[in-house]
Amino acid sequence: MPGPVELWPERTPAPLLSPNPGSHHEPVLIPALSKVADLRKVSGLSAVQAQLDADRRRGDPGFFPEDDENKIRACATRSGARSCPVRAAQYHDLTGDGQDELIVSIEGSRDRLLTIWVYRLKDGVVHRILDVSPSPLAVEVAGGKLITREPTDKPGYEARTVYGWNPQVQVLEVESNEYNRRSPASAAPRGR
Repeated sequence: MPGPVELWPERTPAPLLSPNPGSHHEPVLIPALSKVADLRKVSGLSAVQAQLDADRRRGDPGFFPEDDENKIRACATRSGARSCPVRAAQYHDLTGDGQDELIVSIEGSRDRLLTIWVYRLKDGVVHRILDVSPSPLAVEVAGGKLITREPTDKPGYEARTVYGWNPQVQVLEVESNEYNRRSPASAAPRGR
């Protein structure tokens, strides 16, 4: 079979899009969580609250609406409350180094976006290595990759995004983004 043939080679390519201002292409140090010996000892809630505090000290605009941030901060006083938007922490090796990363999700009350932050421990210091906010049908881990499946505006199809470790820049990045026919199991709405 012959190789690909470029169509319209004289066409000027579209300019590169600017990166999403909310996403980071380098690890983000979380100073309040430095000198940790075991990432599994860090709760998802403490990581989120430390992240909010670090963002505030840097002068970054609030990541969440004020009412959501207030709910996050109130979680510490009402441990296990159903009103807490921070989901149970998950631990999986996403960097291939044999050590688990901390995966935290925070569900927005108004927009139903699920903010996903992934943290890595390197030399006793906690770094955020992924910051995404999809509106997923499901979030999965398979083969050391984080995968989100999201609805599309085309009935019967879903978007599947795979995030994988980039050792050069030390973050999780989009490895692939594809559209697939939705399986019957994923067509039914599920609770989060």
